[in-house]
Amino acid sequence: MPSTHRGVGWQPLPTPARGERGPTDPRRRRQLVWNIEQFIADDPTRRLDLPHTVDATARARGCVRMHFLPAAYERAVWFWLDPHFERPLARQVAGELLATLRADGLNAR
Repeated sequence: MPSTHRGVGWQPLPTPARGERGPTDPRRRRQLVWNIEQFIADDPTRRLDLPHTVDATARARGCVRMHFLPAAYERAVWFWLDPHFERPLARQVAGELLATLRADGLNAR
């Protein structure tokens, strides 16, 4: 069955930079970025998935089986912090994740 995700397939995560420290693990931050970038909605579009349609039609012995590409939406990540929370760790973690997401070109606020 053909893959329904667009763009490049699986890519390994880069190794963490030396001396990278913080409350969250660098590998987990990179995995978070990858998961957000690879999101594809279940909503169909009007754009035909030609390879999948041809394959399904051939398997159905010529009876046309149309398949459409899934929708992909611009994503934004919002961090909401409770102003009454007194521990600085929450702000530090949110700041780290915000910087990581923005550095990779994702819309984070």
